Parts: sequence; structure tokens; C-alpha cells
Amino acid sequence: MGKLLGNSILHRFILSNRFFLFLIILLLIGINILVYQEISFIFTPIEVLFKTVLLPIMMATVCYYLISPLINYLERYNIKRVYSITFIFLLIIGVFSIIIISVIPLL
Repeated sequence: MGKLLGNSILHRFILSNRFFLFLIILLLIGINILVYQEISFIFTPIEVLFKTVLLPIMMATVCYYLISPLINYLERYNIKRVYSITFIFLLIIGVFSIIIISVIPLL
């Protein structure tokens, strides 16, 4: 039969073959997708939680990391952090307003 540990048949023919492991992983992912399609109603509260709570938190985190270097740059020129944050937010709101006004025709 072969040893249970070390150089066993399972290890030599199945676990050491990367292609076979790749196929097993694809099969497991496919089974997970199939099960999710059959019982997707169970995950509806999790989707609602993600859309209402986690997505805005993630977007705020991305905005923080995008805006933080600009604030640090303005702080080097002795502009207080509160004023630089206010200036950047007003600048972003102004840019979005100009884009919306120019894209949407006046009714």
C-alpha cells in the first residue's frame, strides 16, 4: 500500500502534481459558485450590509489615501491642516460642480 507519511502514493501522484492541484482548486471554486447560486437568498443580508456600511467605509479610506499627500504638501508651506482639508474639499466639490454643469445640459 504505501506509507501514510513521507513518500506516500497520495503525495507522489496527486499533491506533487501542480496541474492536478490546479484542477482540484478550480473544481472547488466551481462547486462554491454552484452552491452560492442555489442558496443565494441566505447571503442577501450580507450583501445589504456590504452595500450600506462597508462600501462607504472603503471609499472613505481610498479618498483618505488619495488626499493625504496633498494635505501634507500644503502643510509644508505652513498652512494649517484644517484649512488645507477645507480647501481641498471645496476644490473637489467645485471641480465636480463644473463637470456636472458642463456635462448635463441646462433644462
